[in-house]
Amino acid sequence: MNYLKFVWNRINLFLVFFIFIIRSTSLVQAGVFELSGTFSYSQSKLSDISFEWERHWGASLGYFFFESSEIEFALQDILNRTMISGIEDFTYHDQISSVDWVQSLTSRRSILQPYFKLGVGMLQRTVSGSFLGQDTTPEAYRALTVVMGAGLRIMVLRTLSLRAEATSYLDGGVLSTWQKNFSISGGASIRF
Repeated sequence: MNYLKFVWNRINLFLVFFIFIIRSTSLVQAGVFELSGTFSYSQSKLSDISFEWERHWGASLGYFFFESSEIEFALQDILNRTMISGIEDFTYHDQISSVDWVQSLTSRRSILQPYFKLGVGMLQRTVSGSFLGQDTTPEAYRALTVVMGAGLRIMVLRTLSLRAEATSYLDGGVLSTWQKNFSISGGASIRF
């Protein structure tokens, strides 16, 4: 419980800082919000009766406080199921809420906008399933995680963009684990 209180206090501290930045009009140069949604789905057929699939959706609200710098509050929901007939049938459900720094490499007004992001988040993972026909006890796991990614926005209209993004959340913040939780998704953004 102390861990959750620690995380909650850090989020509150960040929100106070975020509100200060927004209210300090001398520091704010851009003042634009961005609402985004992304989705991906993949499926692999391992044999006639064995498969693996993953569904990933994400939503975020960002605030551009400089021309090419954004603070983003993001939610990701990832569901992965692996079924190997007669051996295992497991479902992993990950929910990640994060606060990310998004740095565009071009101006906010450019048609093509490549960007990088880095942030900190809370991972909540639930694992359930069966192994060799025996049901396992569902397990829940919570951890602080590092979120990193790169993407490309393509401005379709002045306020509407299509986006493709590759993101990873790192187990225990260890960079060498980036491939374990990696996904590529596509979606759209609207600015207001």
